[in-house]
Amino acid sequence: MKKWLVKEGEQWVKDELISKEQLEAILKRYTNKKSSNLLPIFASVLIGLGILSFIASNWDGIHDLVRVGIIITSMTGFYVSGDRAHKRGNDTLGNGLIGIGLLSFGAGIFLLGQMFHFQSYDGRPFIFWGLAGLLIVQLWKSRFLLLITMIIVTVGQLYTFSQFSTFNYVLGVLLLFGVGHFVYHRPNHIITVLFSLSFSIQALLLIIHQGWNHQFLFVFFLGLYLLGDVVKKKEITKPVQMIMLVASVILAMFNIFFFDSFIPFDEFTNPELIIYGVLIISLLILFFVKKRKTPDLSDFILFLPVMFLGVMVDVLYLLLLFIYSISLLIVGYRDELTDKATFGTVLFLLSSFIGYIQLAWSFMPKSIFFLFGGIILFILSWFLEKRRRVLVKGVKRNG
Repeated sequence: MKKWLVKEGEQWVKDELISKEQLEAILKRYTNKKSSNLLPIFASVLIGLGILSFIASNWDGIHDLVRVGIIITSMTGFYVSGDRAHKRGNDTLGNGLIGIGLLSFGAGIFLLGQMFHFQSYDGRPFIFWGLAGLLIVQLWKSRFLLLITMIIVTVGQLYTFSQFSTFNYVLGVLLLFGVGHFVYHRPNHIITVLFSLSFSIQALLLIIHQGWNHQFLFVFFLGLYLLGDVVKKKEITKPVQMIMLVASVILAMFNIFFFDSFIPFDEFTNPELIIYGVLIISLLILFFVKKRKTPDLSDFILFLPVMFLGVMVDVLYLLLLFIYSISLLIVGYRDELTDKATFGTVLFLLSSFIGYIQLAWSFMPKSIFFLFGGIILFILSWFLEKRRRVLVKGVKRNG
């Protein structure tokens, strides 16, 4: 309705039937309500799957040229129908139909490869599929279609790694600069979270493929954290930094449990050690320079390369998590930041439990271990939750 009014209203102004001010007053009476009805998307998905299933069940008996015609016709039909739905103002149905068209395009790539015996030992089918997805996102400007494209690129990287034991750099570039371009220019909290998760997955696959020490993940996490700080868009900065902090906490916990037994310090070759040291220290200097005017440097603690000390690394990372969680609690209560206080509370409880496991697991009877562990966590959670509620009440009272 709103789109129709905008289009017709501009013509009314040109015909001098109403003034521009009157048109603006009319448009204000009709707010753009986002449709929460997902039935059109589900219906279009089911119809598309039904058509594709019918074709697949009879695929062997169809001539090759007819197969190509079916693929092109179905794909084009979904695109055209989706575009018409968009022009009528039904964006939900339009996105669903165009999404099926994009999935049909990918299915067509693999079916044509099977028909004509094209062999691919890398991620090229997913590259073409991802490029098509980026083009479609540019044409129809839909977060739903951007999500599908991000999934295609991520799944393509996972498929390439699992099937061919390699990392496809083109897919990495498509995620970082292709999907990243739309994440930046069309910021959205959920899309940014999923982009950060996909980035973390691809960084992990790259490190495994290159045979680098897993500590290099800290470089990727801190790099994206700082990039989020440069962007200065709340829909991007906060979710990116939160995901990178959570990922870094998980990596630190991994070091606590497996640093000595899984990937020891001496697996760093000298060139790797130098490169890692230069990169992480440079990023930490950049972090300090950017944050020096702010009273909160707590996140700086999490990325400190304590593994350079080379001894008792598990204990050092445990202490680092304790110090970091306490700093989050201090900053959260001091500045009345409920998010930081909550994150600090959860991390402090996890650090306490991990420390308890490291200390008591090997010599304490398991029943006593779990009993005392539960009691300790219960007391800590009660105390910290009480402090958090006081903070929340204070924020509400001041707000």
